[in-house]
Amino acid sequence: MLGRSSASARIQYWSPNEFIYKFPYANEVALEECHKRGVDVMLGWELVKLHQNDIGEKIGTFKNVNSGEVIERPFTHMNINPMSKPWKNLVAGGITDSSGMVDVNPYTL
Repeated sequence: MLGRSSASARIQYWSPNEFIYKFPYANEVALEECHKRGVDVMLGWELVKLHQNDIGEKIGTFKNVNSGEVIERPFTHMNINPMSKPWKNLVAGGITDSSGMVDVNPYTL
């Protein structure tokens, strides 16, 4: 979408998670790429409401998962990244741990 919107348009990545990827190195690389490309990364914000104001502008209401602060932001397009949670059936089956990660040998995977 870069270059197809107005010059002042920004791409923003909003997520209730505190990371893009759970693996520290992958997360670091993704954050660095976002910074290089001018993508604003807003971690720790959960989308709680979508609505339109009086003039038809689309508004997203976000809540900070740590502080509880609520903010509203206008937008034209949105892709939603839901909260990352482990699948209950995989945890119950012993395939993953309580965080949803598979326990592997880091040397052999």
